[in-house]
Order: sequence, then C-alpha cells, then structure tokens
Amino acid sequence: MSVVALASLTNQDGPVSLPDEAVKLLFEDTCQKGCSDEELALWKSNLKYKSHDLNSDGVSELFLYIDHSDWCGAGGNCSYWVFQKVGAGYKLLLEDKVLEVKDNATNGYRDLSSETPMGFCERNVSRIFATPYKHDGEKYQAHKMQVECRAFTPEEN
Repeated sequence: MSVVALASLTNQDGPVSLPDEAVKLLFEDTCQKGCSDEELALWKSNLKYKSHDLNSDGVSELFLYIDHSDWCGAGGNCSYWVFQKVGAGYKLLLEDKVLEVKDNATNGYRDLSSETPMGFCERNVSRIFATPYKHDGEKYQAHKMQVECRAFTPEEN
C-alpha cells in the first residue's frame, strides 16, 4: 500500500507516514460540502494522529485529528476520526470530539469515550461531558452522556 508523507505528521515516536487510503477517507468525510485547495493544504499540514490497538489483533487503529482552530473548539476539543484497517483499505469506526481509549472492552473492542471539558464544577475541578461508546459487534454505539467532575490538571505544551 502506498503512503503519503506529511511533514508535520507526528506521533510519540516522531515523524511518520500514514496510509493514503486513511487520509483520503478523512478528507472525503470532512469535505462533503467542498473544500478549497488552500483549506486542504492547511488542514493536511496540521494533520496529526494517535494509534491504539482497539481489538487486540496486533494492528493499531488510527485516531486522526486536525490540530487547527477550524476543527478544534475551545480548550483543544478536536474532532477525531478513528480508522480500522480492513483488507487493503480502511473503514471509519467513529468520529467524535476528544476520544479517549478506556481500559474496559465490549465485544472484543476497547471502549471509547468522547470527553469534552465544559467549565468547572468548582474551583480546580473540571466539568467533563463524557459520551461513552461501546462496540456492539458491528460498530461503536453511543451510550447516555454523563457529566463528570475531575480534578483540574492543566496540560503543558
């Protein structure tokens, strides 16, 4: 499979290449209503990813996100697109804000949670709107959103 090298694309291990198919699917999804060449170039230059093996098959799923104000709300609430390798291509498993991988698993897939900071419950305690996702054997399904209060720990840049 060919790969597209994106200069700013990084992971914890440094610059990498991503499969063309995953990047193509991401921009097909984001540009359904049309994107200019300038927008695509800008977003590709801000494309980043994380990887997690969600189903313990030895092949990591890709969590792509565009680290840019067009795609991230206040506090870095970026949209994530999760892609799974299927045969010679990729399929979109889920798209939501600030996806976190949980320790629990359902139907052989690690649970996910969209966790969006939404102010404070009290001083130094963040209010988090969390939407848990569990795999139903076919795809991830959202469960009832929960409001959680957690000790506030600012991220260092």
